[in-house]
Amino acid sequence: MRMGVGTGEAELRGEDYFGPALNGAARVMAAGHGGQVLVAASTAALVDGIELVDLGEHSVRDLSGVHLLFQVRAAAVRAEFPPLRTLDQNAGVGTAWRRQRPVRPPTRRRGNPCGRCSAVTHHEPMSMSQLDERRALAYLVSCDEHVKHWRQAGGPWRPFEGEVPVAAMKAAALGHPSAKVRREALGVLDHAANDESIEVFRAALSDPVPRVRLVALHGLSCDRCRVGEICVEDVVPDVVAVLRDDANVKVRHAAIDVLCRFASRDDRVVAALRAAALEDPDPLVRAAADGAARGEHRVWSRKAVRRRQYRSTGDEVRPAHRTGVPMTPLPPAPVRRLSMDA
Repeated sequence: MRMGVGTGEAELRGEDYFGPALNGAARVMAAGHGGQVLVAASTAALVDGIELVDLGEHSVRDLSGVHLLFQVRAAAVRAEFPPLRTLDQNAGVGTAWRRQRPVRPPTRRRGNPCGRCSAVTHHEPMSMSQLDERRALAYLVSCDEHVKHWRQAGGPWRPFEGEVPVAAMKAAALGHPSAKVRREALGVLDHAANDESIEVFRAALSDPVPRVRLVALHGLSCDRCRVGEICVEDVVPDVVAVLRDDANVKVRHAAIDVLCRFASRDDRVVAALRAAALEDPDPLVRAAADGAARGEHRVWSRKAVRRRQYRSTGDEVRPAHRTGVPMTPLPPAPVRRLSMDA
């Protein structure tokens, strides 16, 4: 006999229960073997006094995304089983394997011709307790199930009303080995506890994954989700450092958009934009910084900047694509002349 345990909201129809939580528990059970008891992250965060073995993240059949699964360990239950019957090739490989993945070396930047170091040091995710990991993952899983239930049921949108485990989210934003979990934890902190998470956003600016740094940059500079007023004097130096030293062009481009909102409140912003317009190695970042330094209120996206430069250069070579290969302009489309008889 095998078992799968999950936690969530269910709908009573007659004498049976229906809902995403029951479907998820059935899929978790299907991933196990005879005599194995599997527990989803939504349940693992609620139990106490039971020894659980972290089996890692897995892609489960008929469920979107990856799911963290645990195995119950007890005296009367067998401990060794074959790899889980999931969709991914890394079934049965847990957190220990994920934390051994190497961090991609920083991209070569100006003043750093060898590319062996960078002014922004990207840190490895810090260690976090198993309890914080369970609480954070349980909240994220509950949010995901709430969205799935709303999409199936329809009707007006209702935000998820669960209590946010702020301490666990802070630990997950900086210490979870999965970049997706770190990014989602930063998003939760941005909307639920922005004022008390400034130091977390500041520390996440050195995350090795660019998409995580983008969320941290937004959380550090977002004034709509804060209760108090944003302190421009404290935020601008961090954003200027991102524009000057970050190895990813999209992160530096996003830093320009952030600095434009503070241009009228801090004199250091214009100086940083002018320096980026002259010294940044990426032509699109230079073009966006030049427009922002000249007072343009809107920072165009990288695709829009590339399109504007192409229109202004005419038949000349288009700006280099993200791969670094120059793109030549397309030949003009043939003009069809229509003649109409009187």
